[in-house]
Amino acid sequence: MTTTPLRPPVRLHEPGELIAAVPHMLGFHPQDSLVLLALKGDQPNKVGLTLRVDLPPSRHRRALADQLLLPVHEHESSAVLVLVVGGGPADPPAVPHRELIEVLSDALATIGVPLVHAAWAESTGAGASWRCYDDAECAGTVPDPRGTALAAATAAAGLVTFASRDELAALLTPDDESDLARRSAMLDHAAEAAERTGSDPRAALRRVREAVERTAERDGPLDDEEIVDLAVALTDLRVRDACLAL
Repeated sequence: MTTTPLRPPVRLHEPGELIAAVPHMLGFHPQDSLVLLALKGDQPNKVGLTLRVDLPPSRHRRALADQLLLPVHEHESSAVLVLVVGGGPADPPAVPHRELIEVLSDALATIGVPLVHAAWAESTGAGASWRCYDDAECAGTVPDPRGTALAAATAAAGLVTFASRDELAALLTPDDESDLARRSAMLDHAAEAAERTGSDPRAALRRVREAVERTAERDGPLDDEEIVDLAVALTDLRVRDACLAL
C-alpha cells in the first residue's frame, strides 16, 4: 500500500507499519478513535482519504456508520481499511469494539465498498500491541512511528506530527485578551515609528531569516518584542515575498 500525496511514495507492507503511519496521516496520535482509510478507486493500492472520529457509544454505532458512508462514496473509494485505537484492552480472542466493525462493514456493503481489513491497537505509540479482527494469529507491536520512512517523508515535506489532538488544537486557541491588547498597542506604536523613519527591507529580511535560523534552538515562544518586530518586518511586501522562499 502507498500513502499519498508524499513524493517519493512510501510503501507499507503489514498492519504494524500501517498503524505507525496513522499519526503522520492525521497529523497527531489519535486516542480512543476509529480511523478509516479509504483506498482510491482508480489506484486501489493508494490511500485517498483518511477519517478519524471518536469511538461512539453502542447506541450511536449505526448513525456513525451512516455518516461515514457519504465521504467514502463521494471519493469513489474502492475499499476501506479500519483501525480502532484504544477503547479498552484486548483479551484474546476478544478485541474491543468488534460490534462497531461489524456495523460499519454492513453499512459499507450497502454502497458496494468492501471493508478489506480491520485492526485494533492499544495506541499508535512505539511498542503498543495490536491485533486483527478477523485472524487470531494476526498480531504484533507497533514500530516506533518516529523512525519510519513515512516519518522522514513527512518531516522532509515540512509537516508536523503532534502527540495528541489536544496539542494540535492548542495551536488554534486564542491568546489571552490582555496579551493581545498589549501586543496590539505595541504593534501600533512600532508601525507608526516605521512609517515615520522609513524601512530598510534588507535589514527587515535579515531579522526574519535570523529568527527562522534560531527556531531549532528555541525552548519557548517568541516574546512580545520579537513578535512585534517580525510583524512589522513582514508588512513590507518585498520582505513578505522574499520570505516565501524560506
